[in-house]
Amino acid sequence: MCKNGEPDWFVLVGFLHDLGKVLCLFGLPQWAVVGDTFVLGCPFPDTIVFSEFLKDHADLLVPEFQARPTGIYERGCGLRNAVRTFSHDDYMARVLREANAQAPERLPEAAFDVVEFHSLYPWHNAGSYRELMDDHDREVLPTIQRFQQYDLYTKDNRPPKLGEVRQYYDALFQRYLPPIIRF
Repeated sequence: MCKNGEPDWFVLVGFLHDLGKVLCLFGLPQWAVVGDTFVLGCPFPDTIVFSEFLKDHADLLVPEFQARPTGIYERGCGLRNAVRTFSHDDYMARVLREANAQAPERLPEAAFDVVEFHSLYPWHNAGSYRELMDDHDREVLPTIQRFQQYDLYTKDNRPPKLGEVRQYYDALFQRYLPPIIRF
């Protein structure tokens, strides 16, 4: 347990969640790797950052996507079953799920949800996509919202002293991660 009351895996996820941005180093353009994500196949909510730039998006020309608030999805289908824009979130969640299979101690499913959905701001920050949510989404939403207070714009300007934090992080890595992680 952390001093703020969160489980220790929360700190590990905070450390690792954006490592998927390494995809930029392998040829993917920045726009395809970083930034907010949103659901495809249904009307775009105006809660998408810079949603005005989606006015020429091809999805707007597909009648089935625009016909009802849930688009092509059934109400309550769950956000894990909806197609979302790809990002570093998806990539890193896949990396961690695979690593979890060989880990000494398993991370809880909520850890992967935090990584996978932390950039889906229209949902967890603005309340969009409620009609797509299933019970799992409702259960994990508060955890993702708590994680956000440790994500963007919350960093301390003073870098940590490696000697003071290394042992703590090494113990987390050894507990929850295998010695080798495939990226």
